[in-house]
Amino acid sequence: MSDFLISQILALGTLICGIAAFQFKTRVVILRMWAVAAAFGSAHFWFLDAFEACALVGITATRFFTASFTTDRRIFYLFMGLALAGYTWTYDTPISMLTLVATLVGTWGSFQGTEKAVYYTMFVAQVLWFTYNIII
Repeated sequence: MSDFLISQILALGTLICGIAAFQFKTRVVILRMWAVAAAFGSAHFWFLDAFEACALVGITATRFFTASFTTDRRIFYLFMGLALAGYTWTYDTPISMLTLVATLVGTWGSFQGTEKAVYYTMFVAQVLWFTYNIII
């Protein structure tokens, strides 16, 4: 099986988990479903050799899981710093800026206390990631 086909199967797993997450009502379950979706997404980007996206989405999976337990601002700032460091470390092309913006928006949203804030910010982040994925 080719790397591209594997990446597309993983992308399908990301899509299914991401859509499923929007069906849940509690912040904790939503964030944990997105953690699973992000783990699939990170592997998807690995198979596409898009390592900056792979690193940022890997950080995102960890962030979602962590945020499902806490909204502590110190942890929020840690993940903002990790996103910036991951972006800087893996920077490849100007289009990578979409990954950074999506990650920062998603990080902000993950640490919000209400389901609505999480939903709306994740929607924006997903649109940015979708746009990046189409371009690459």
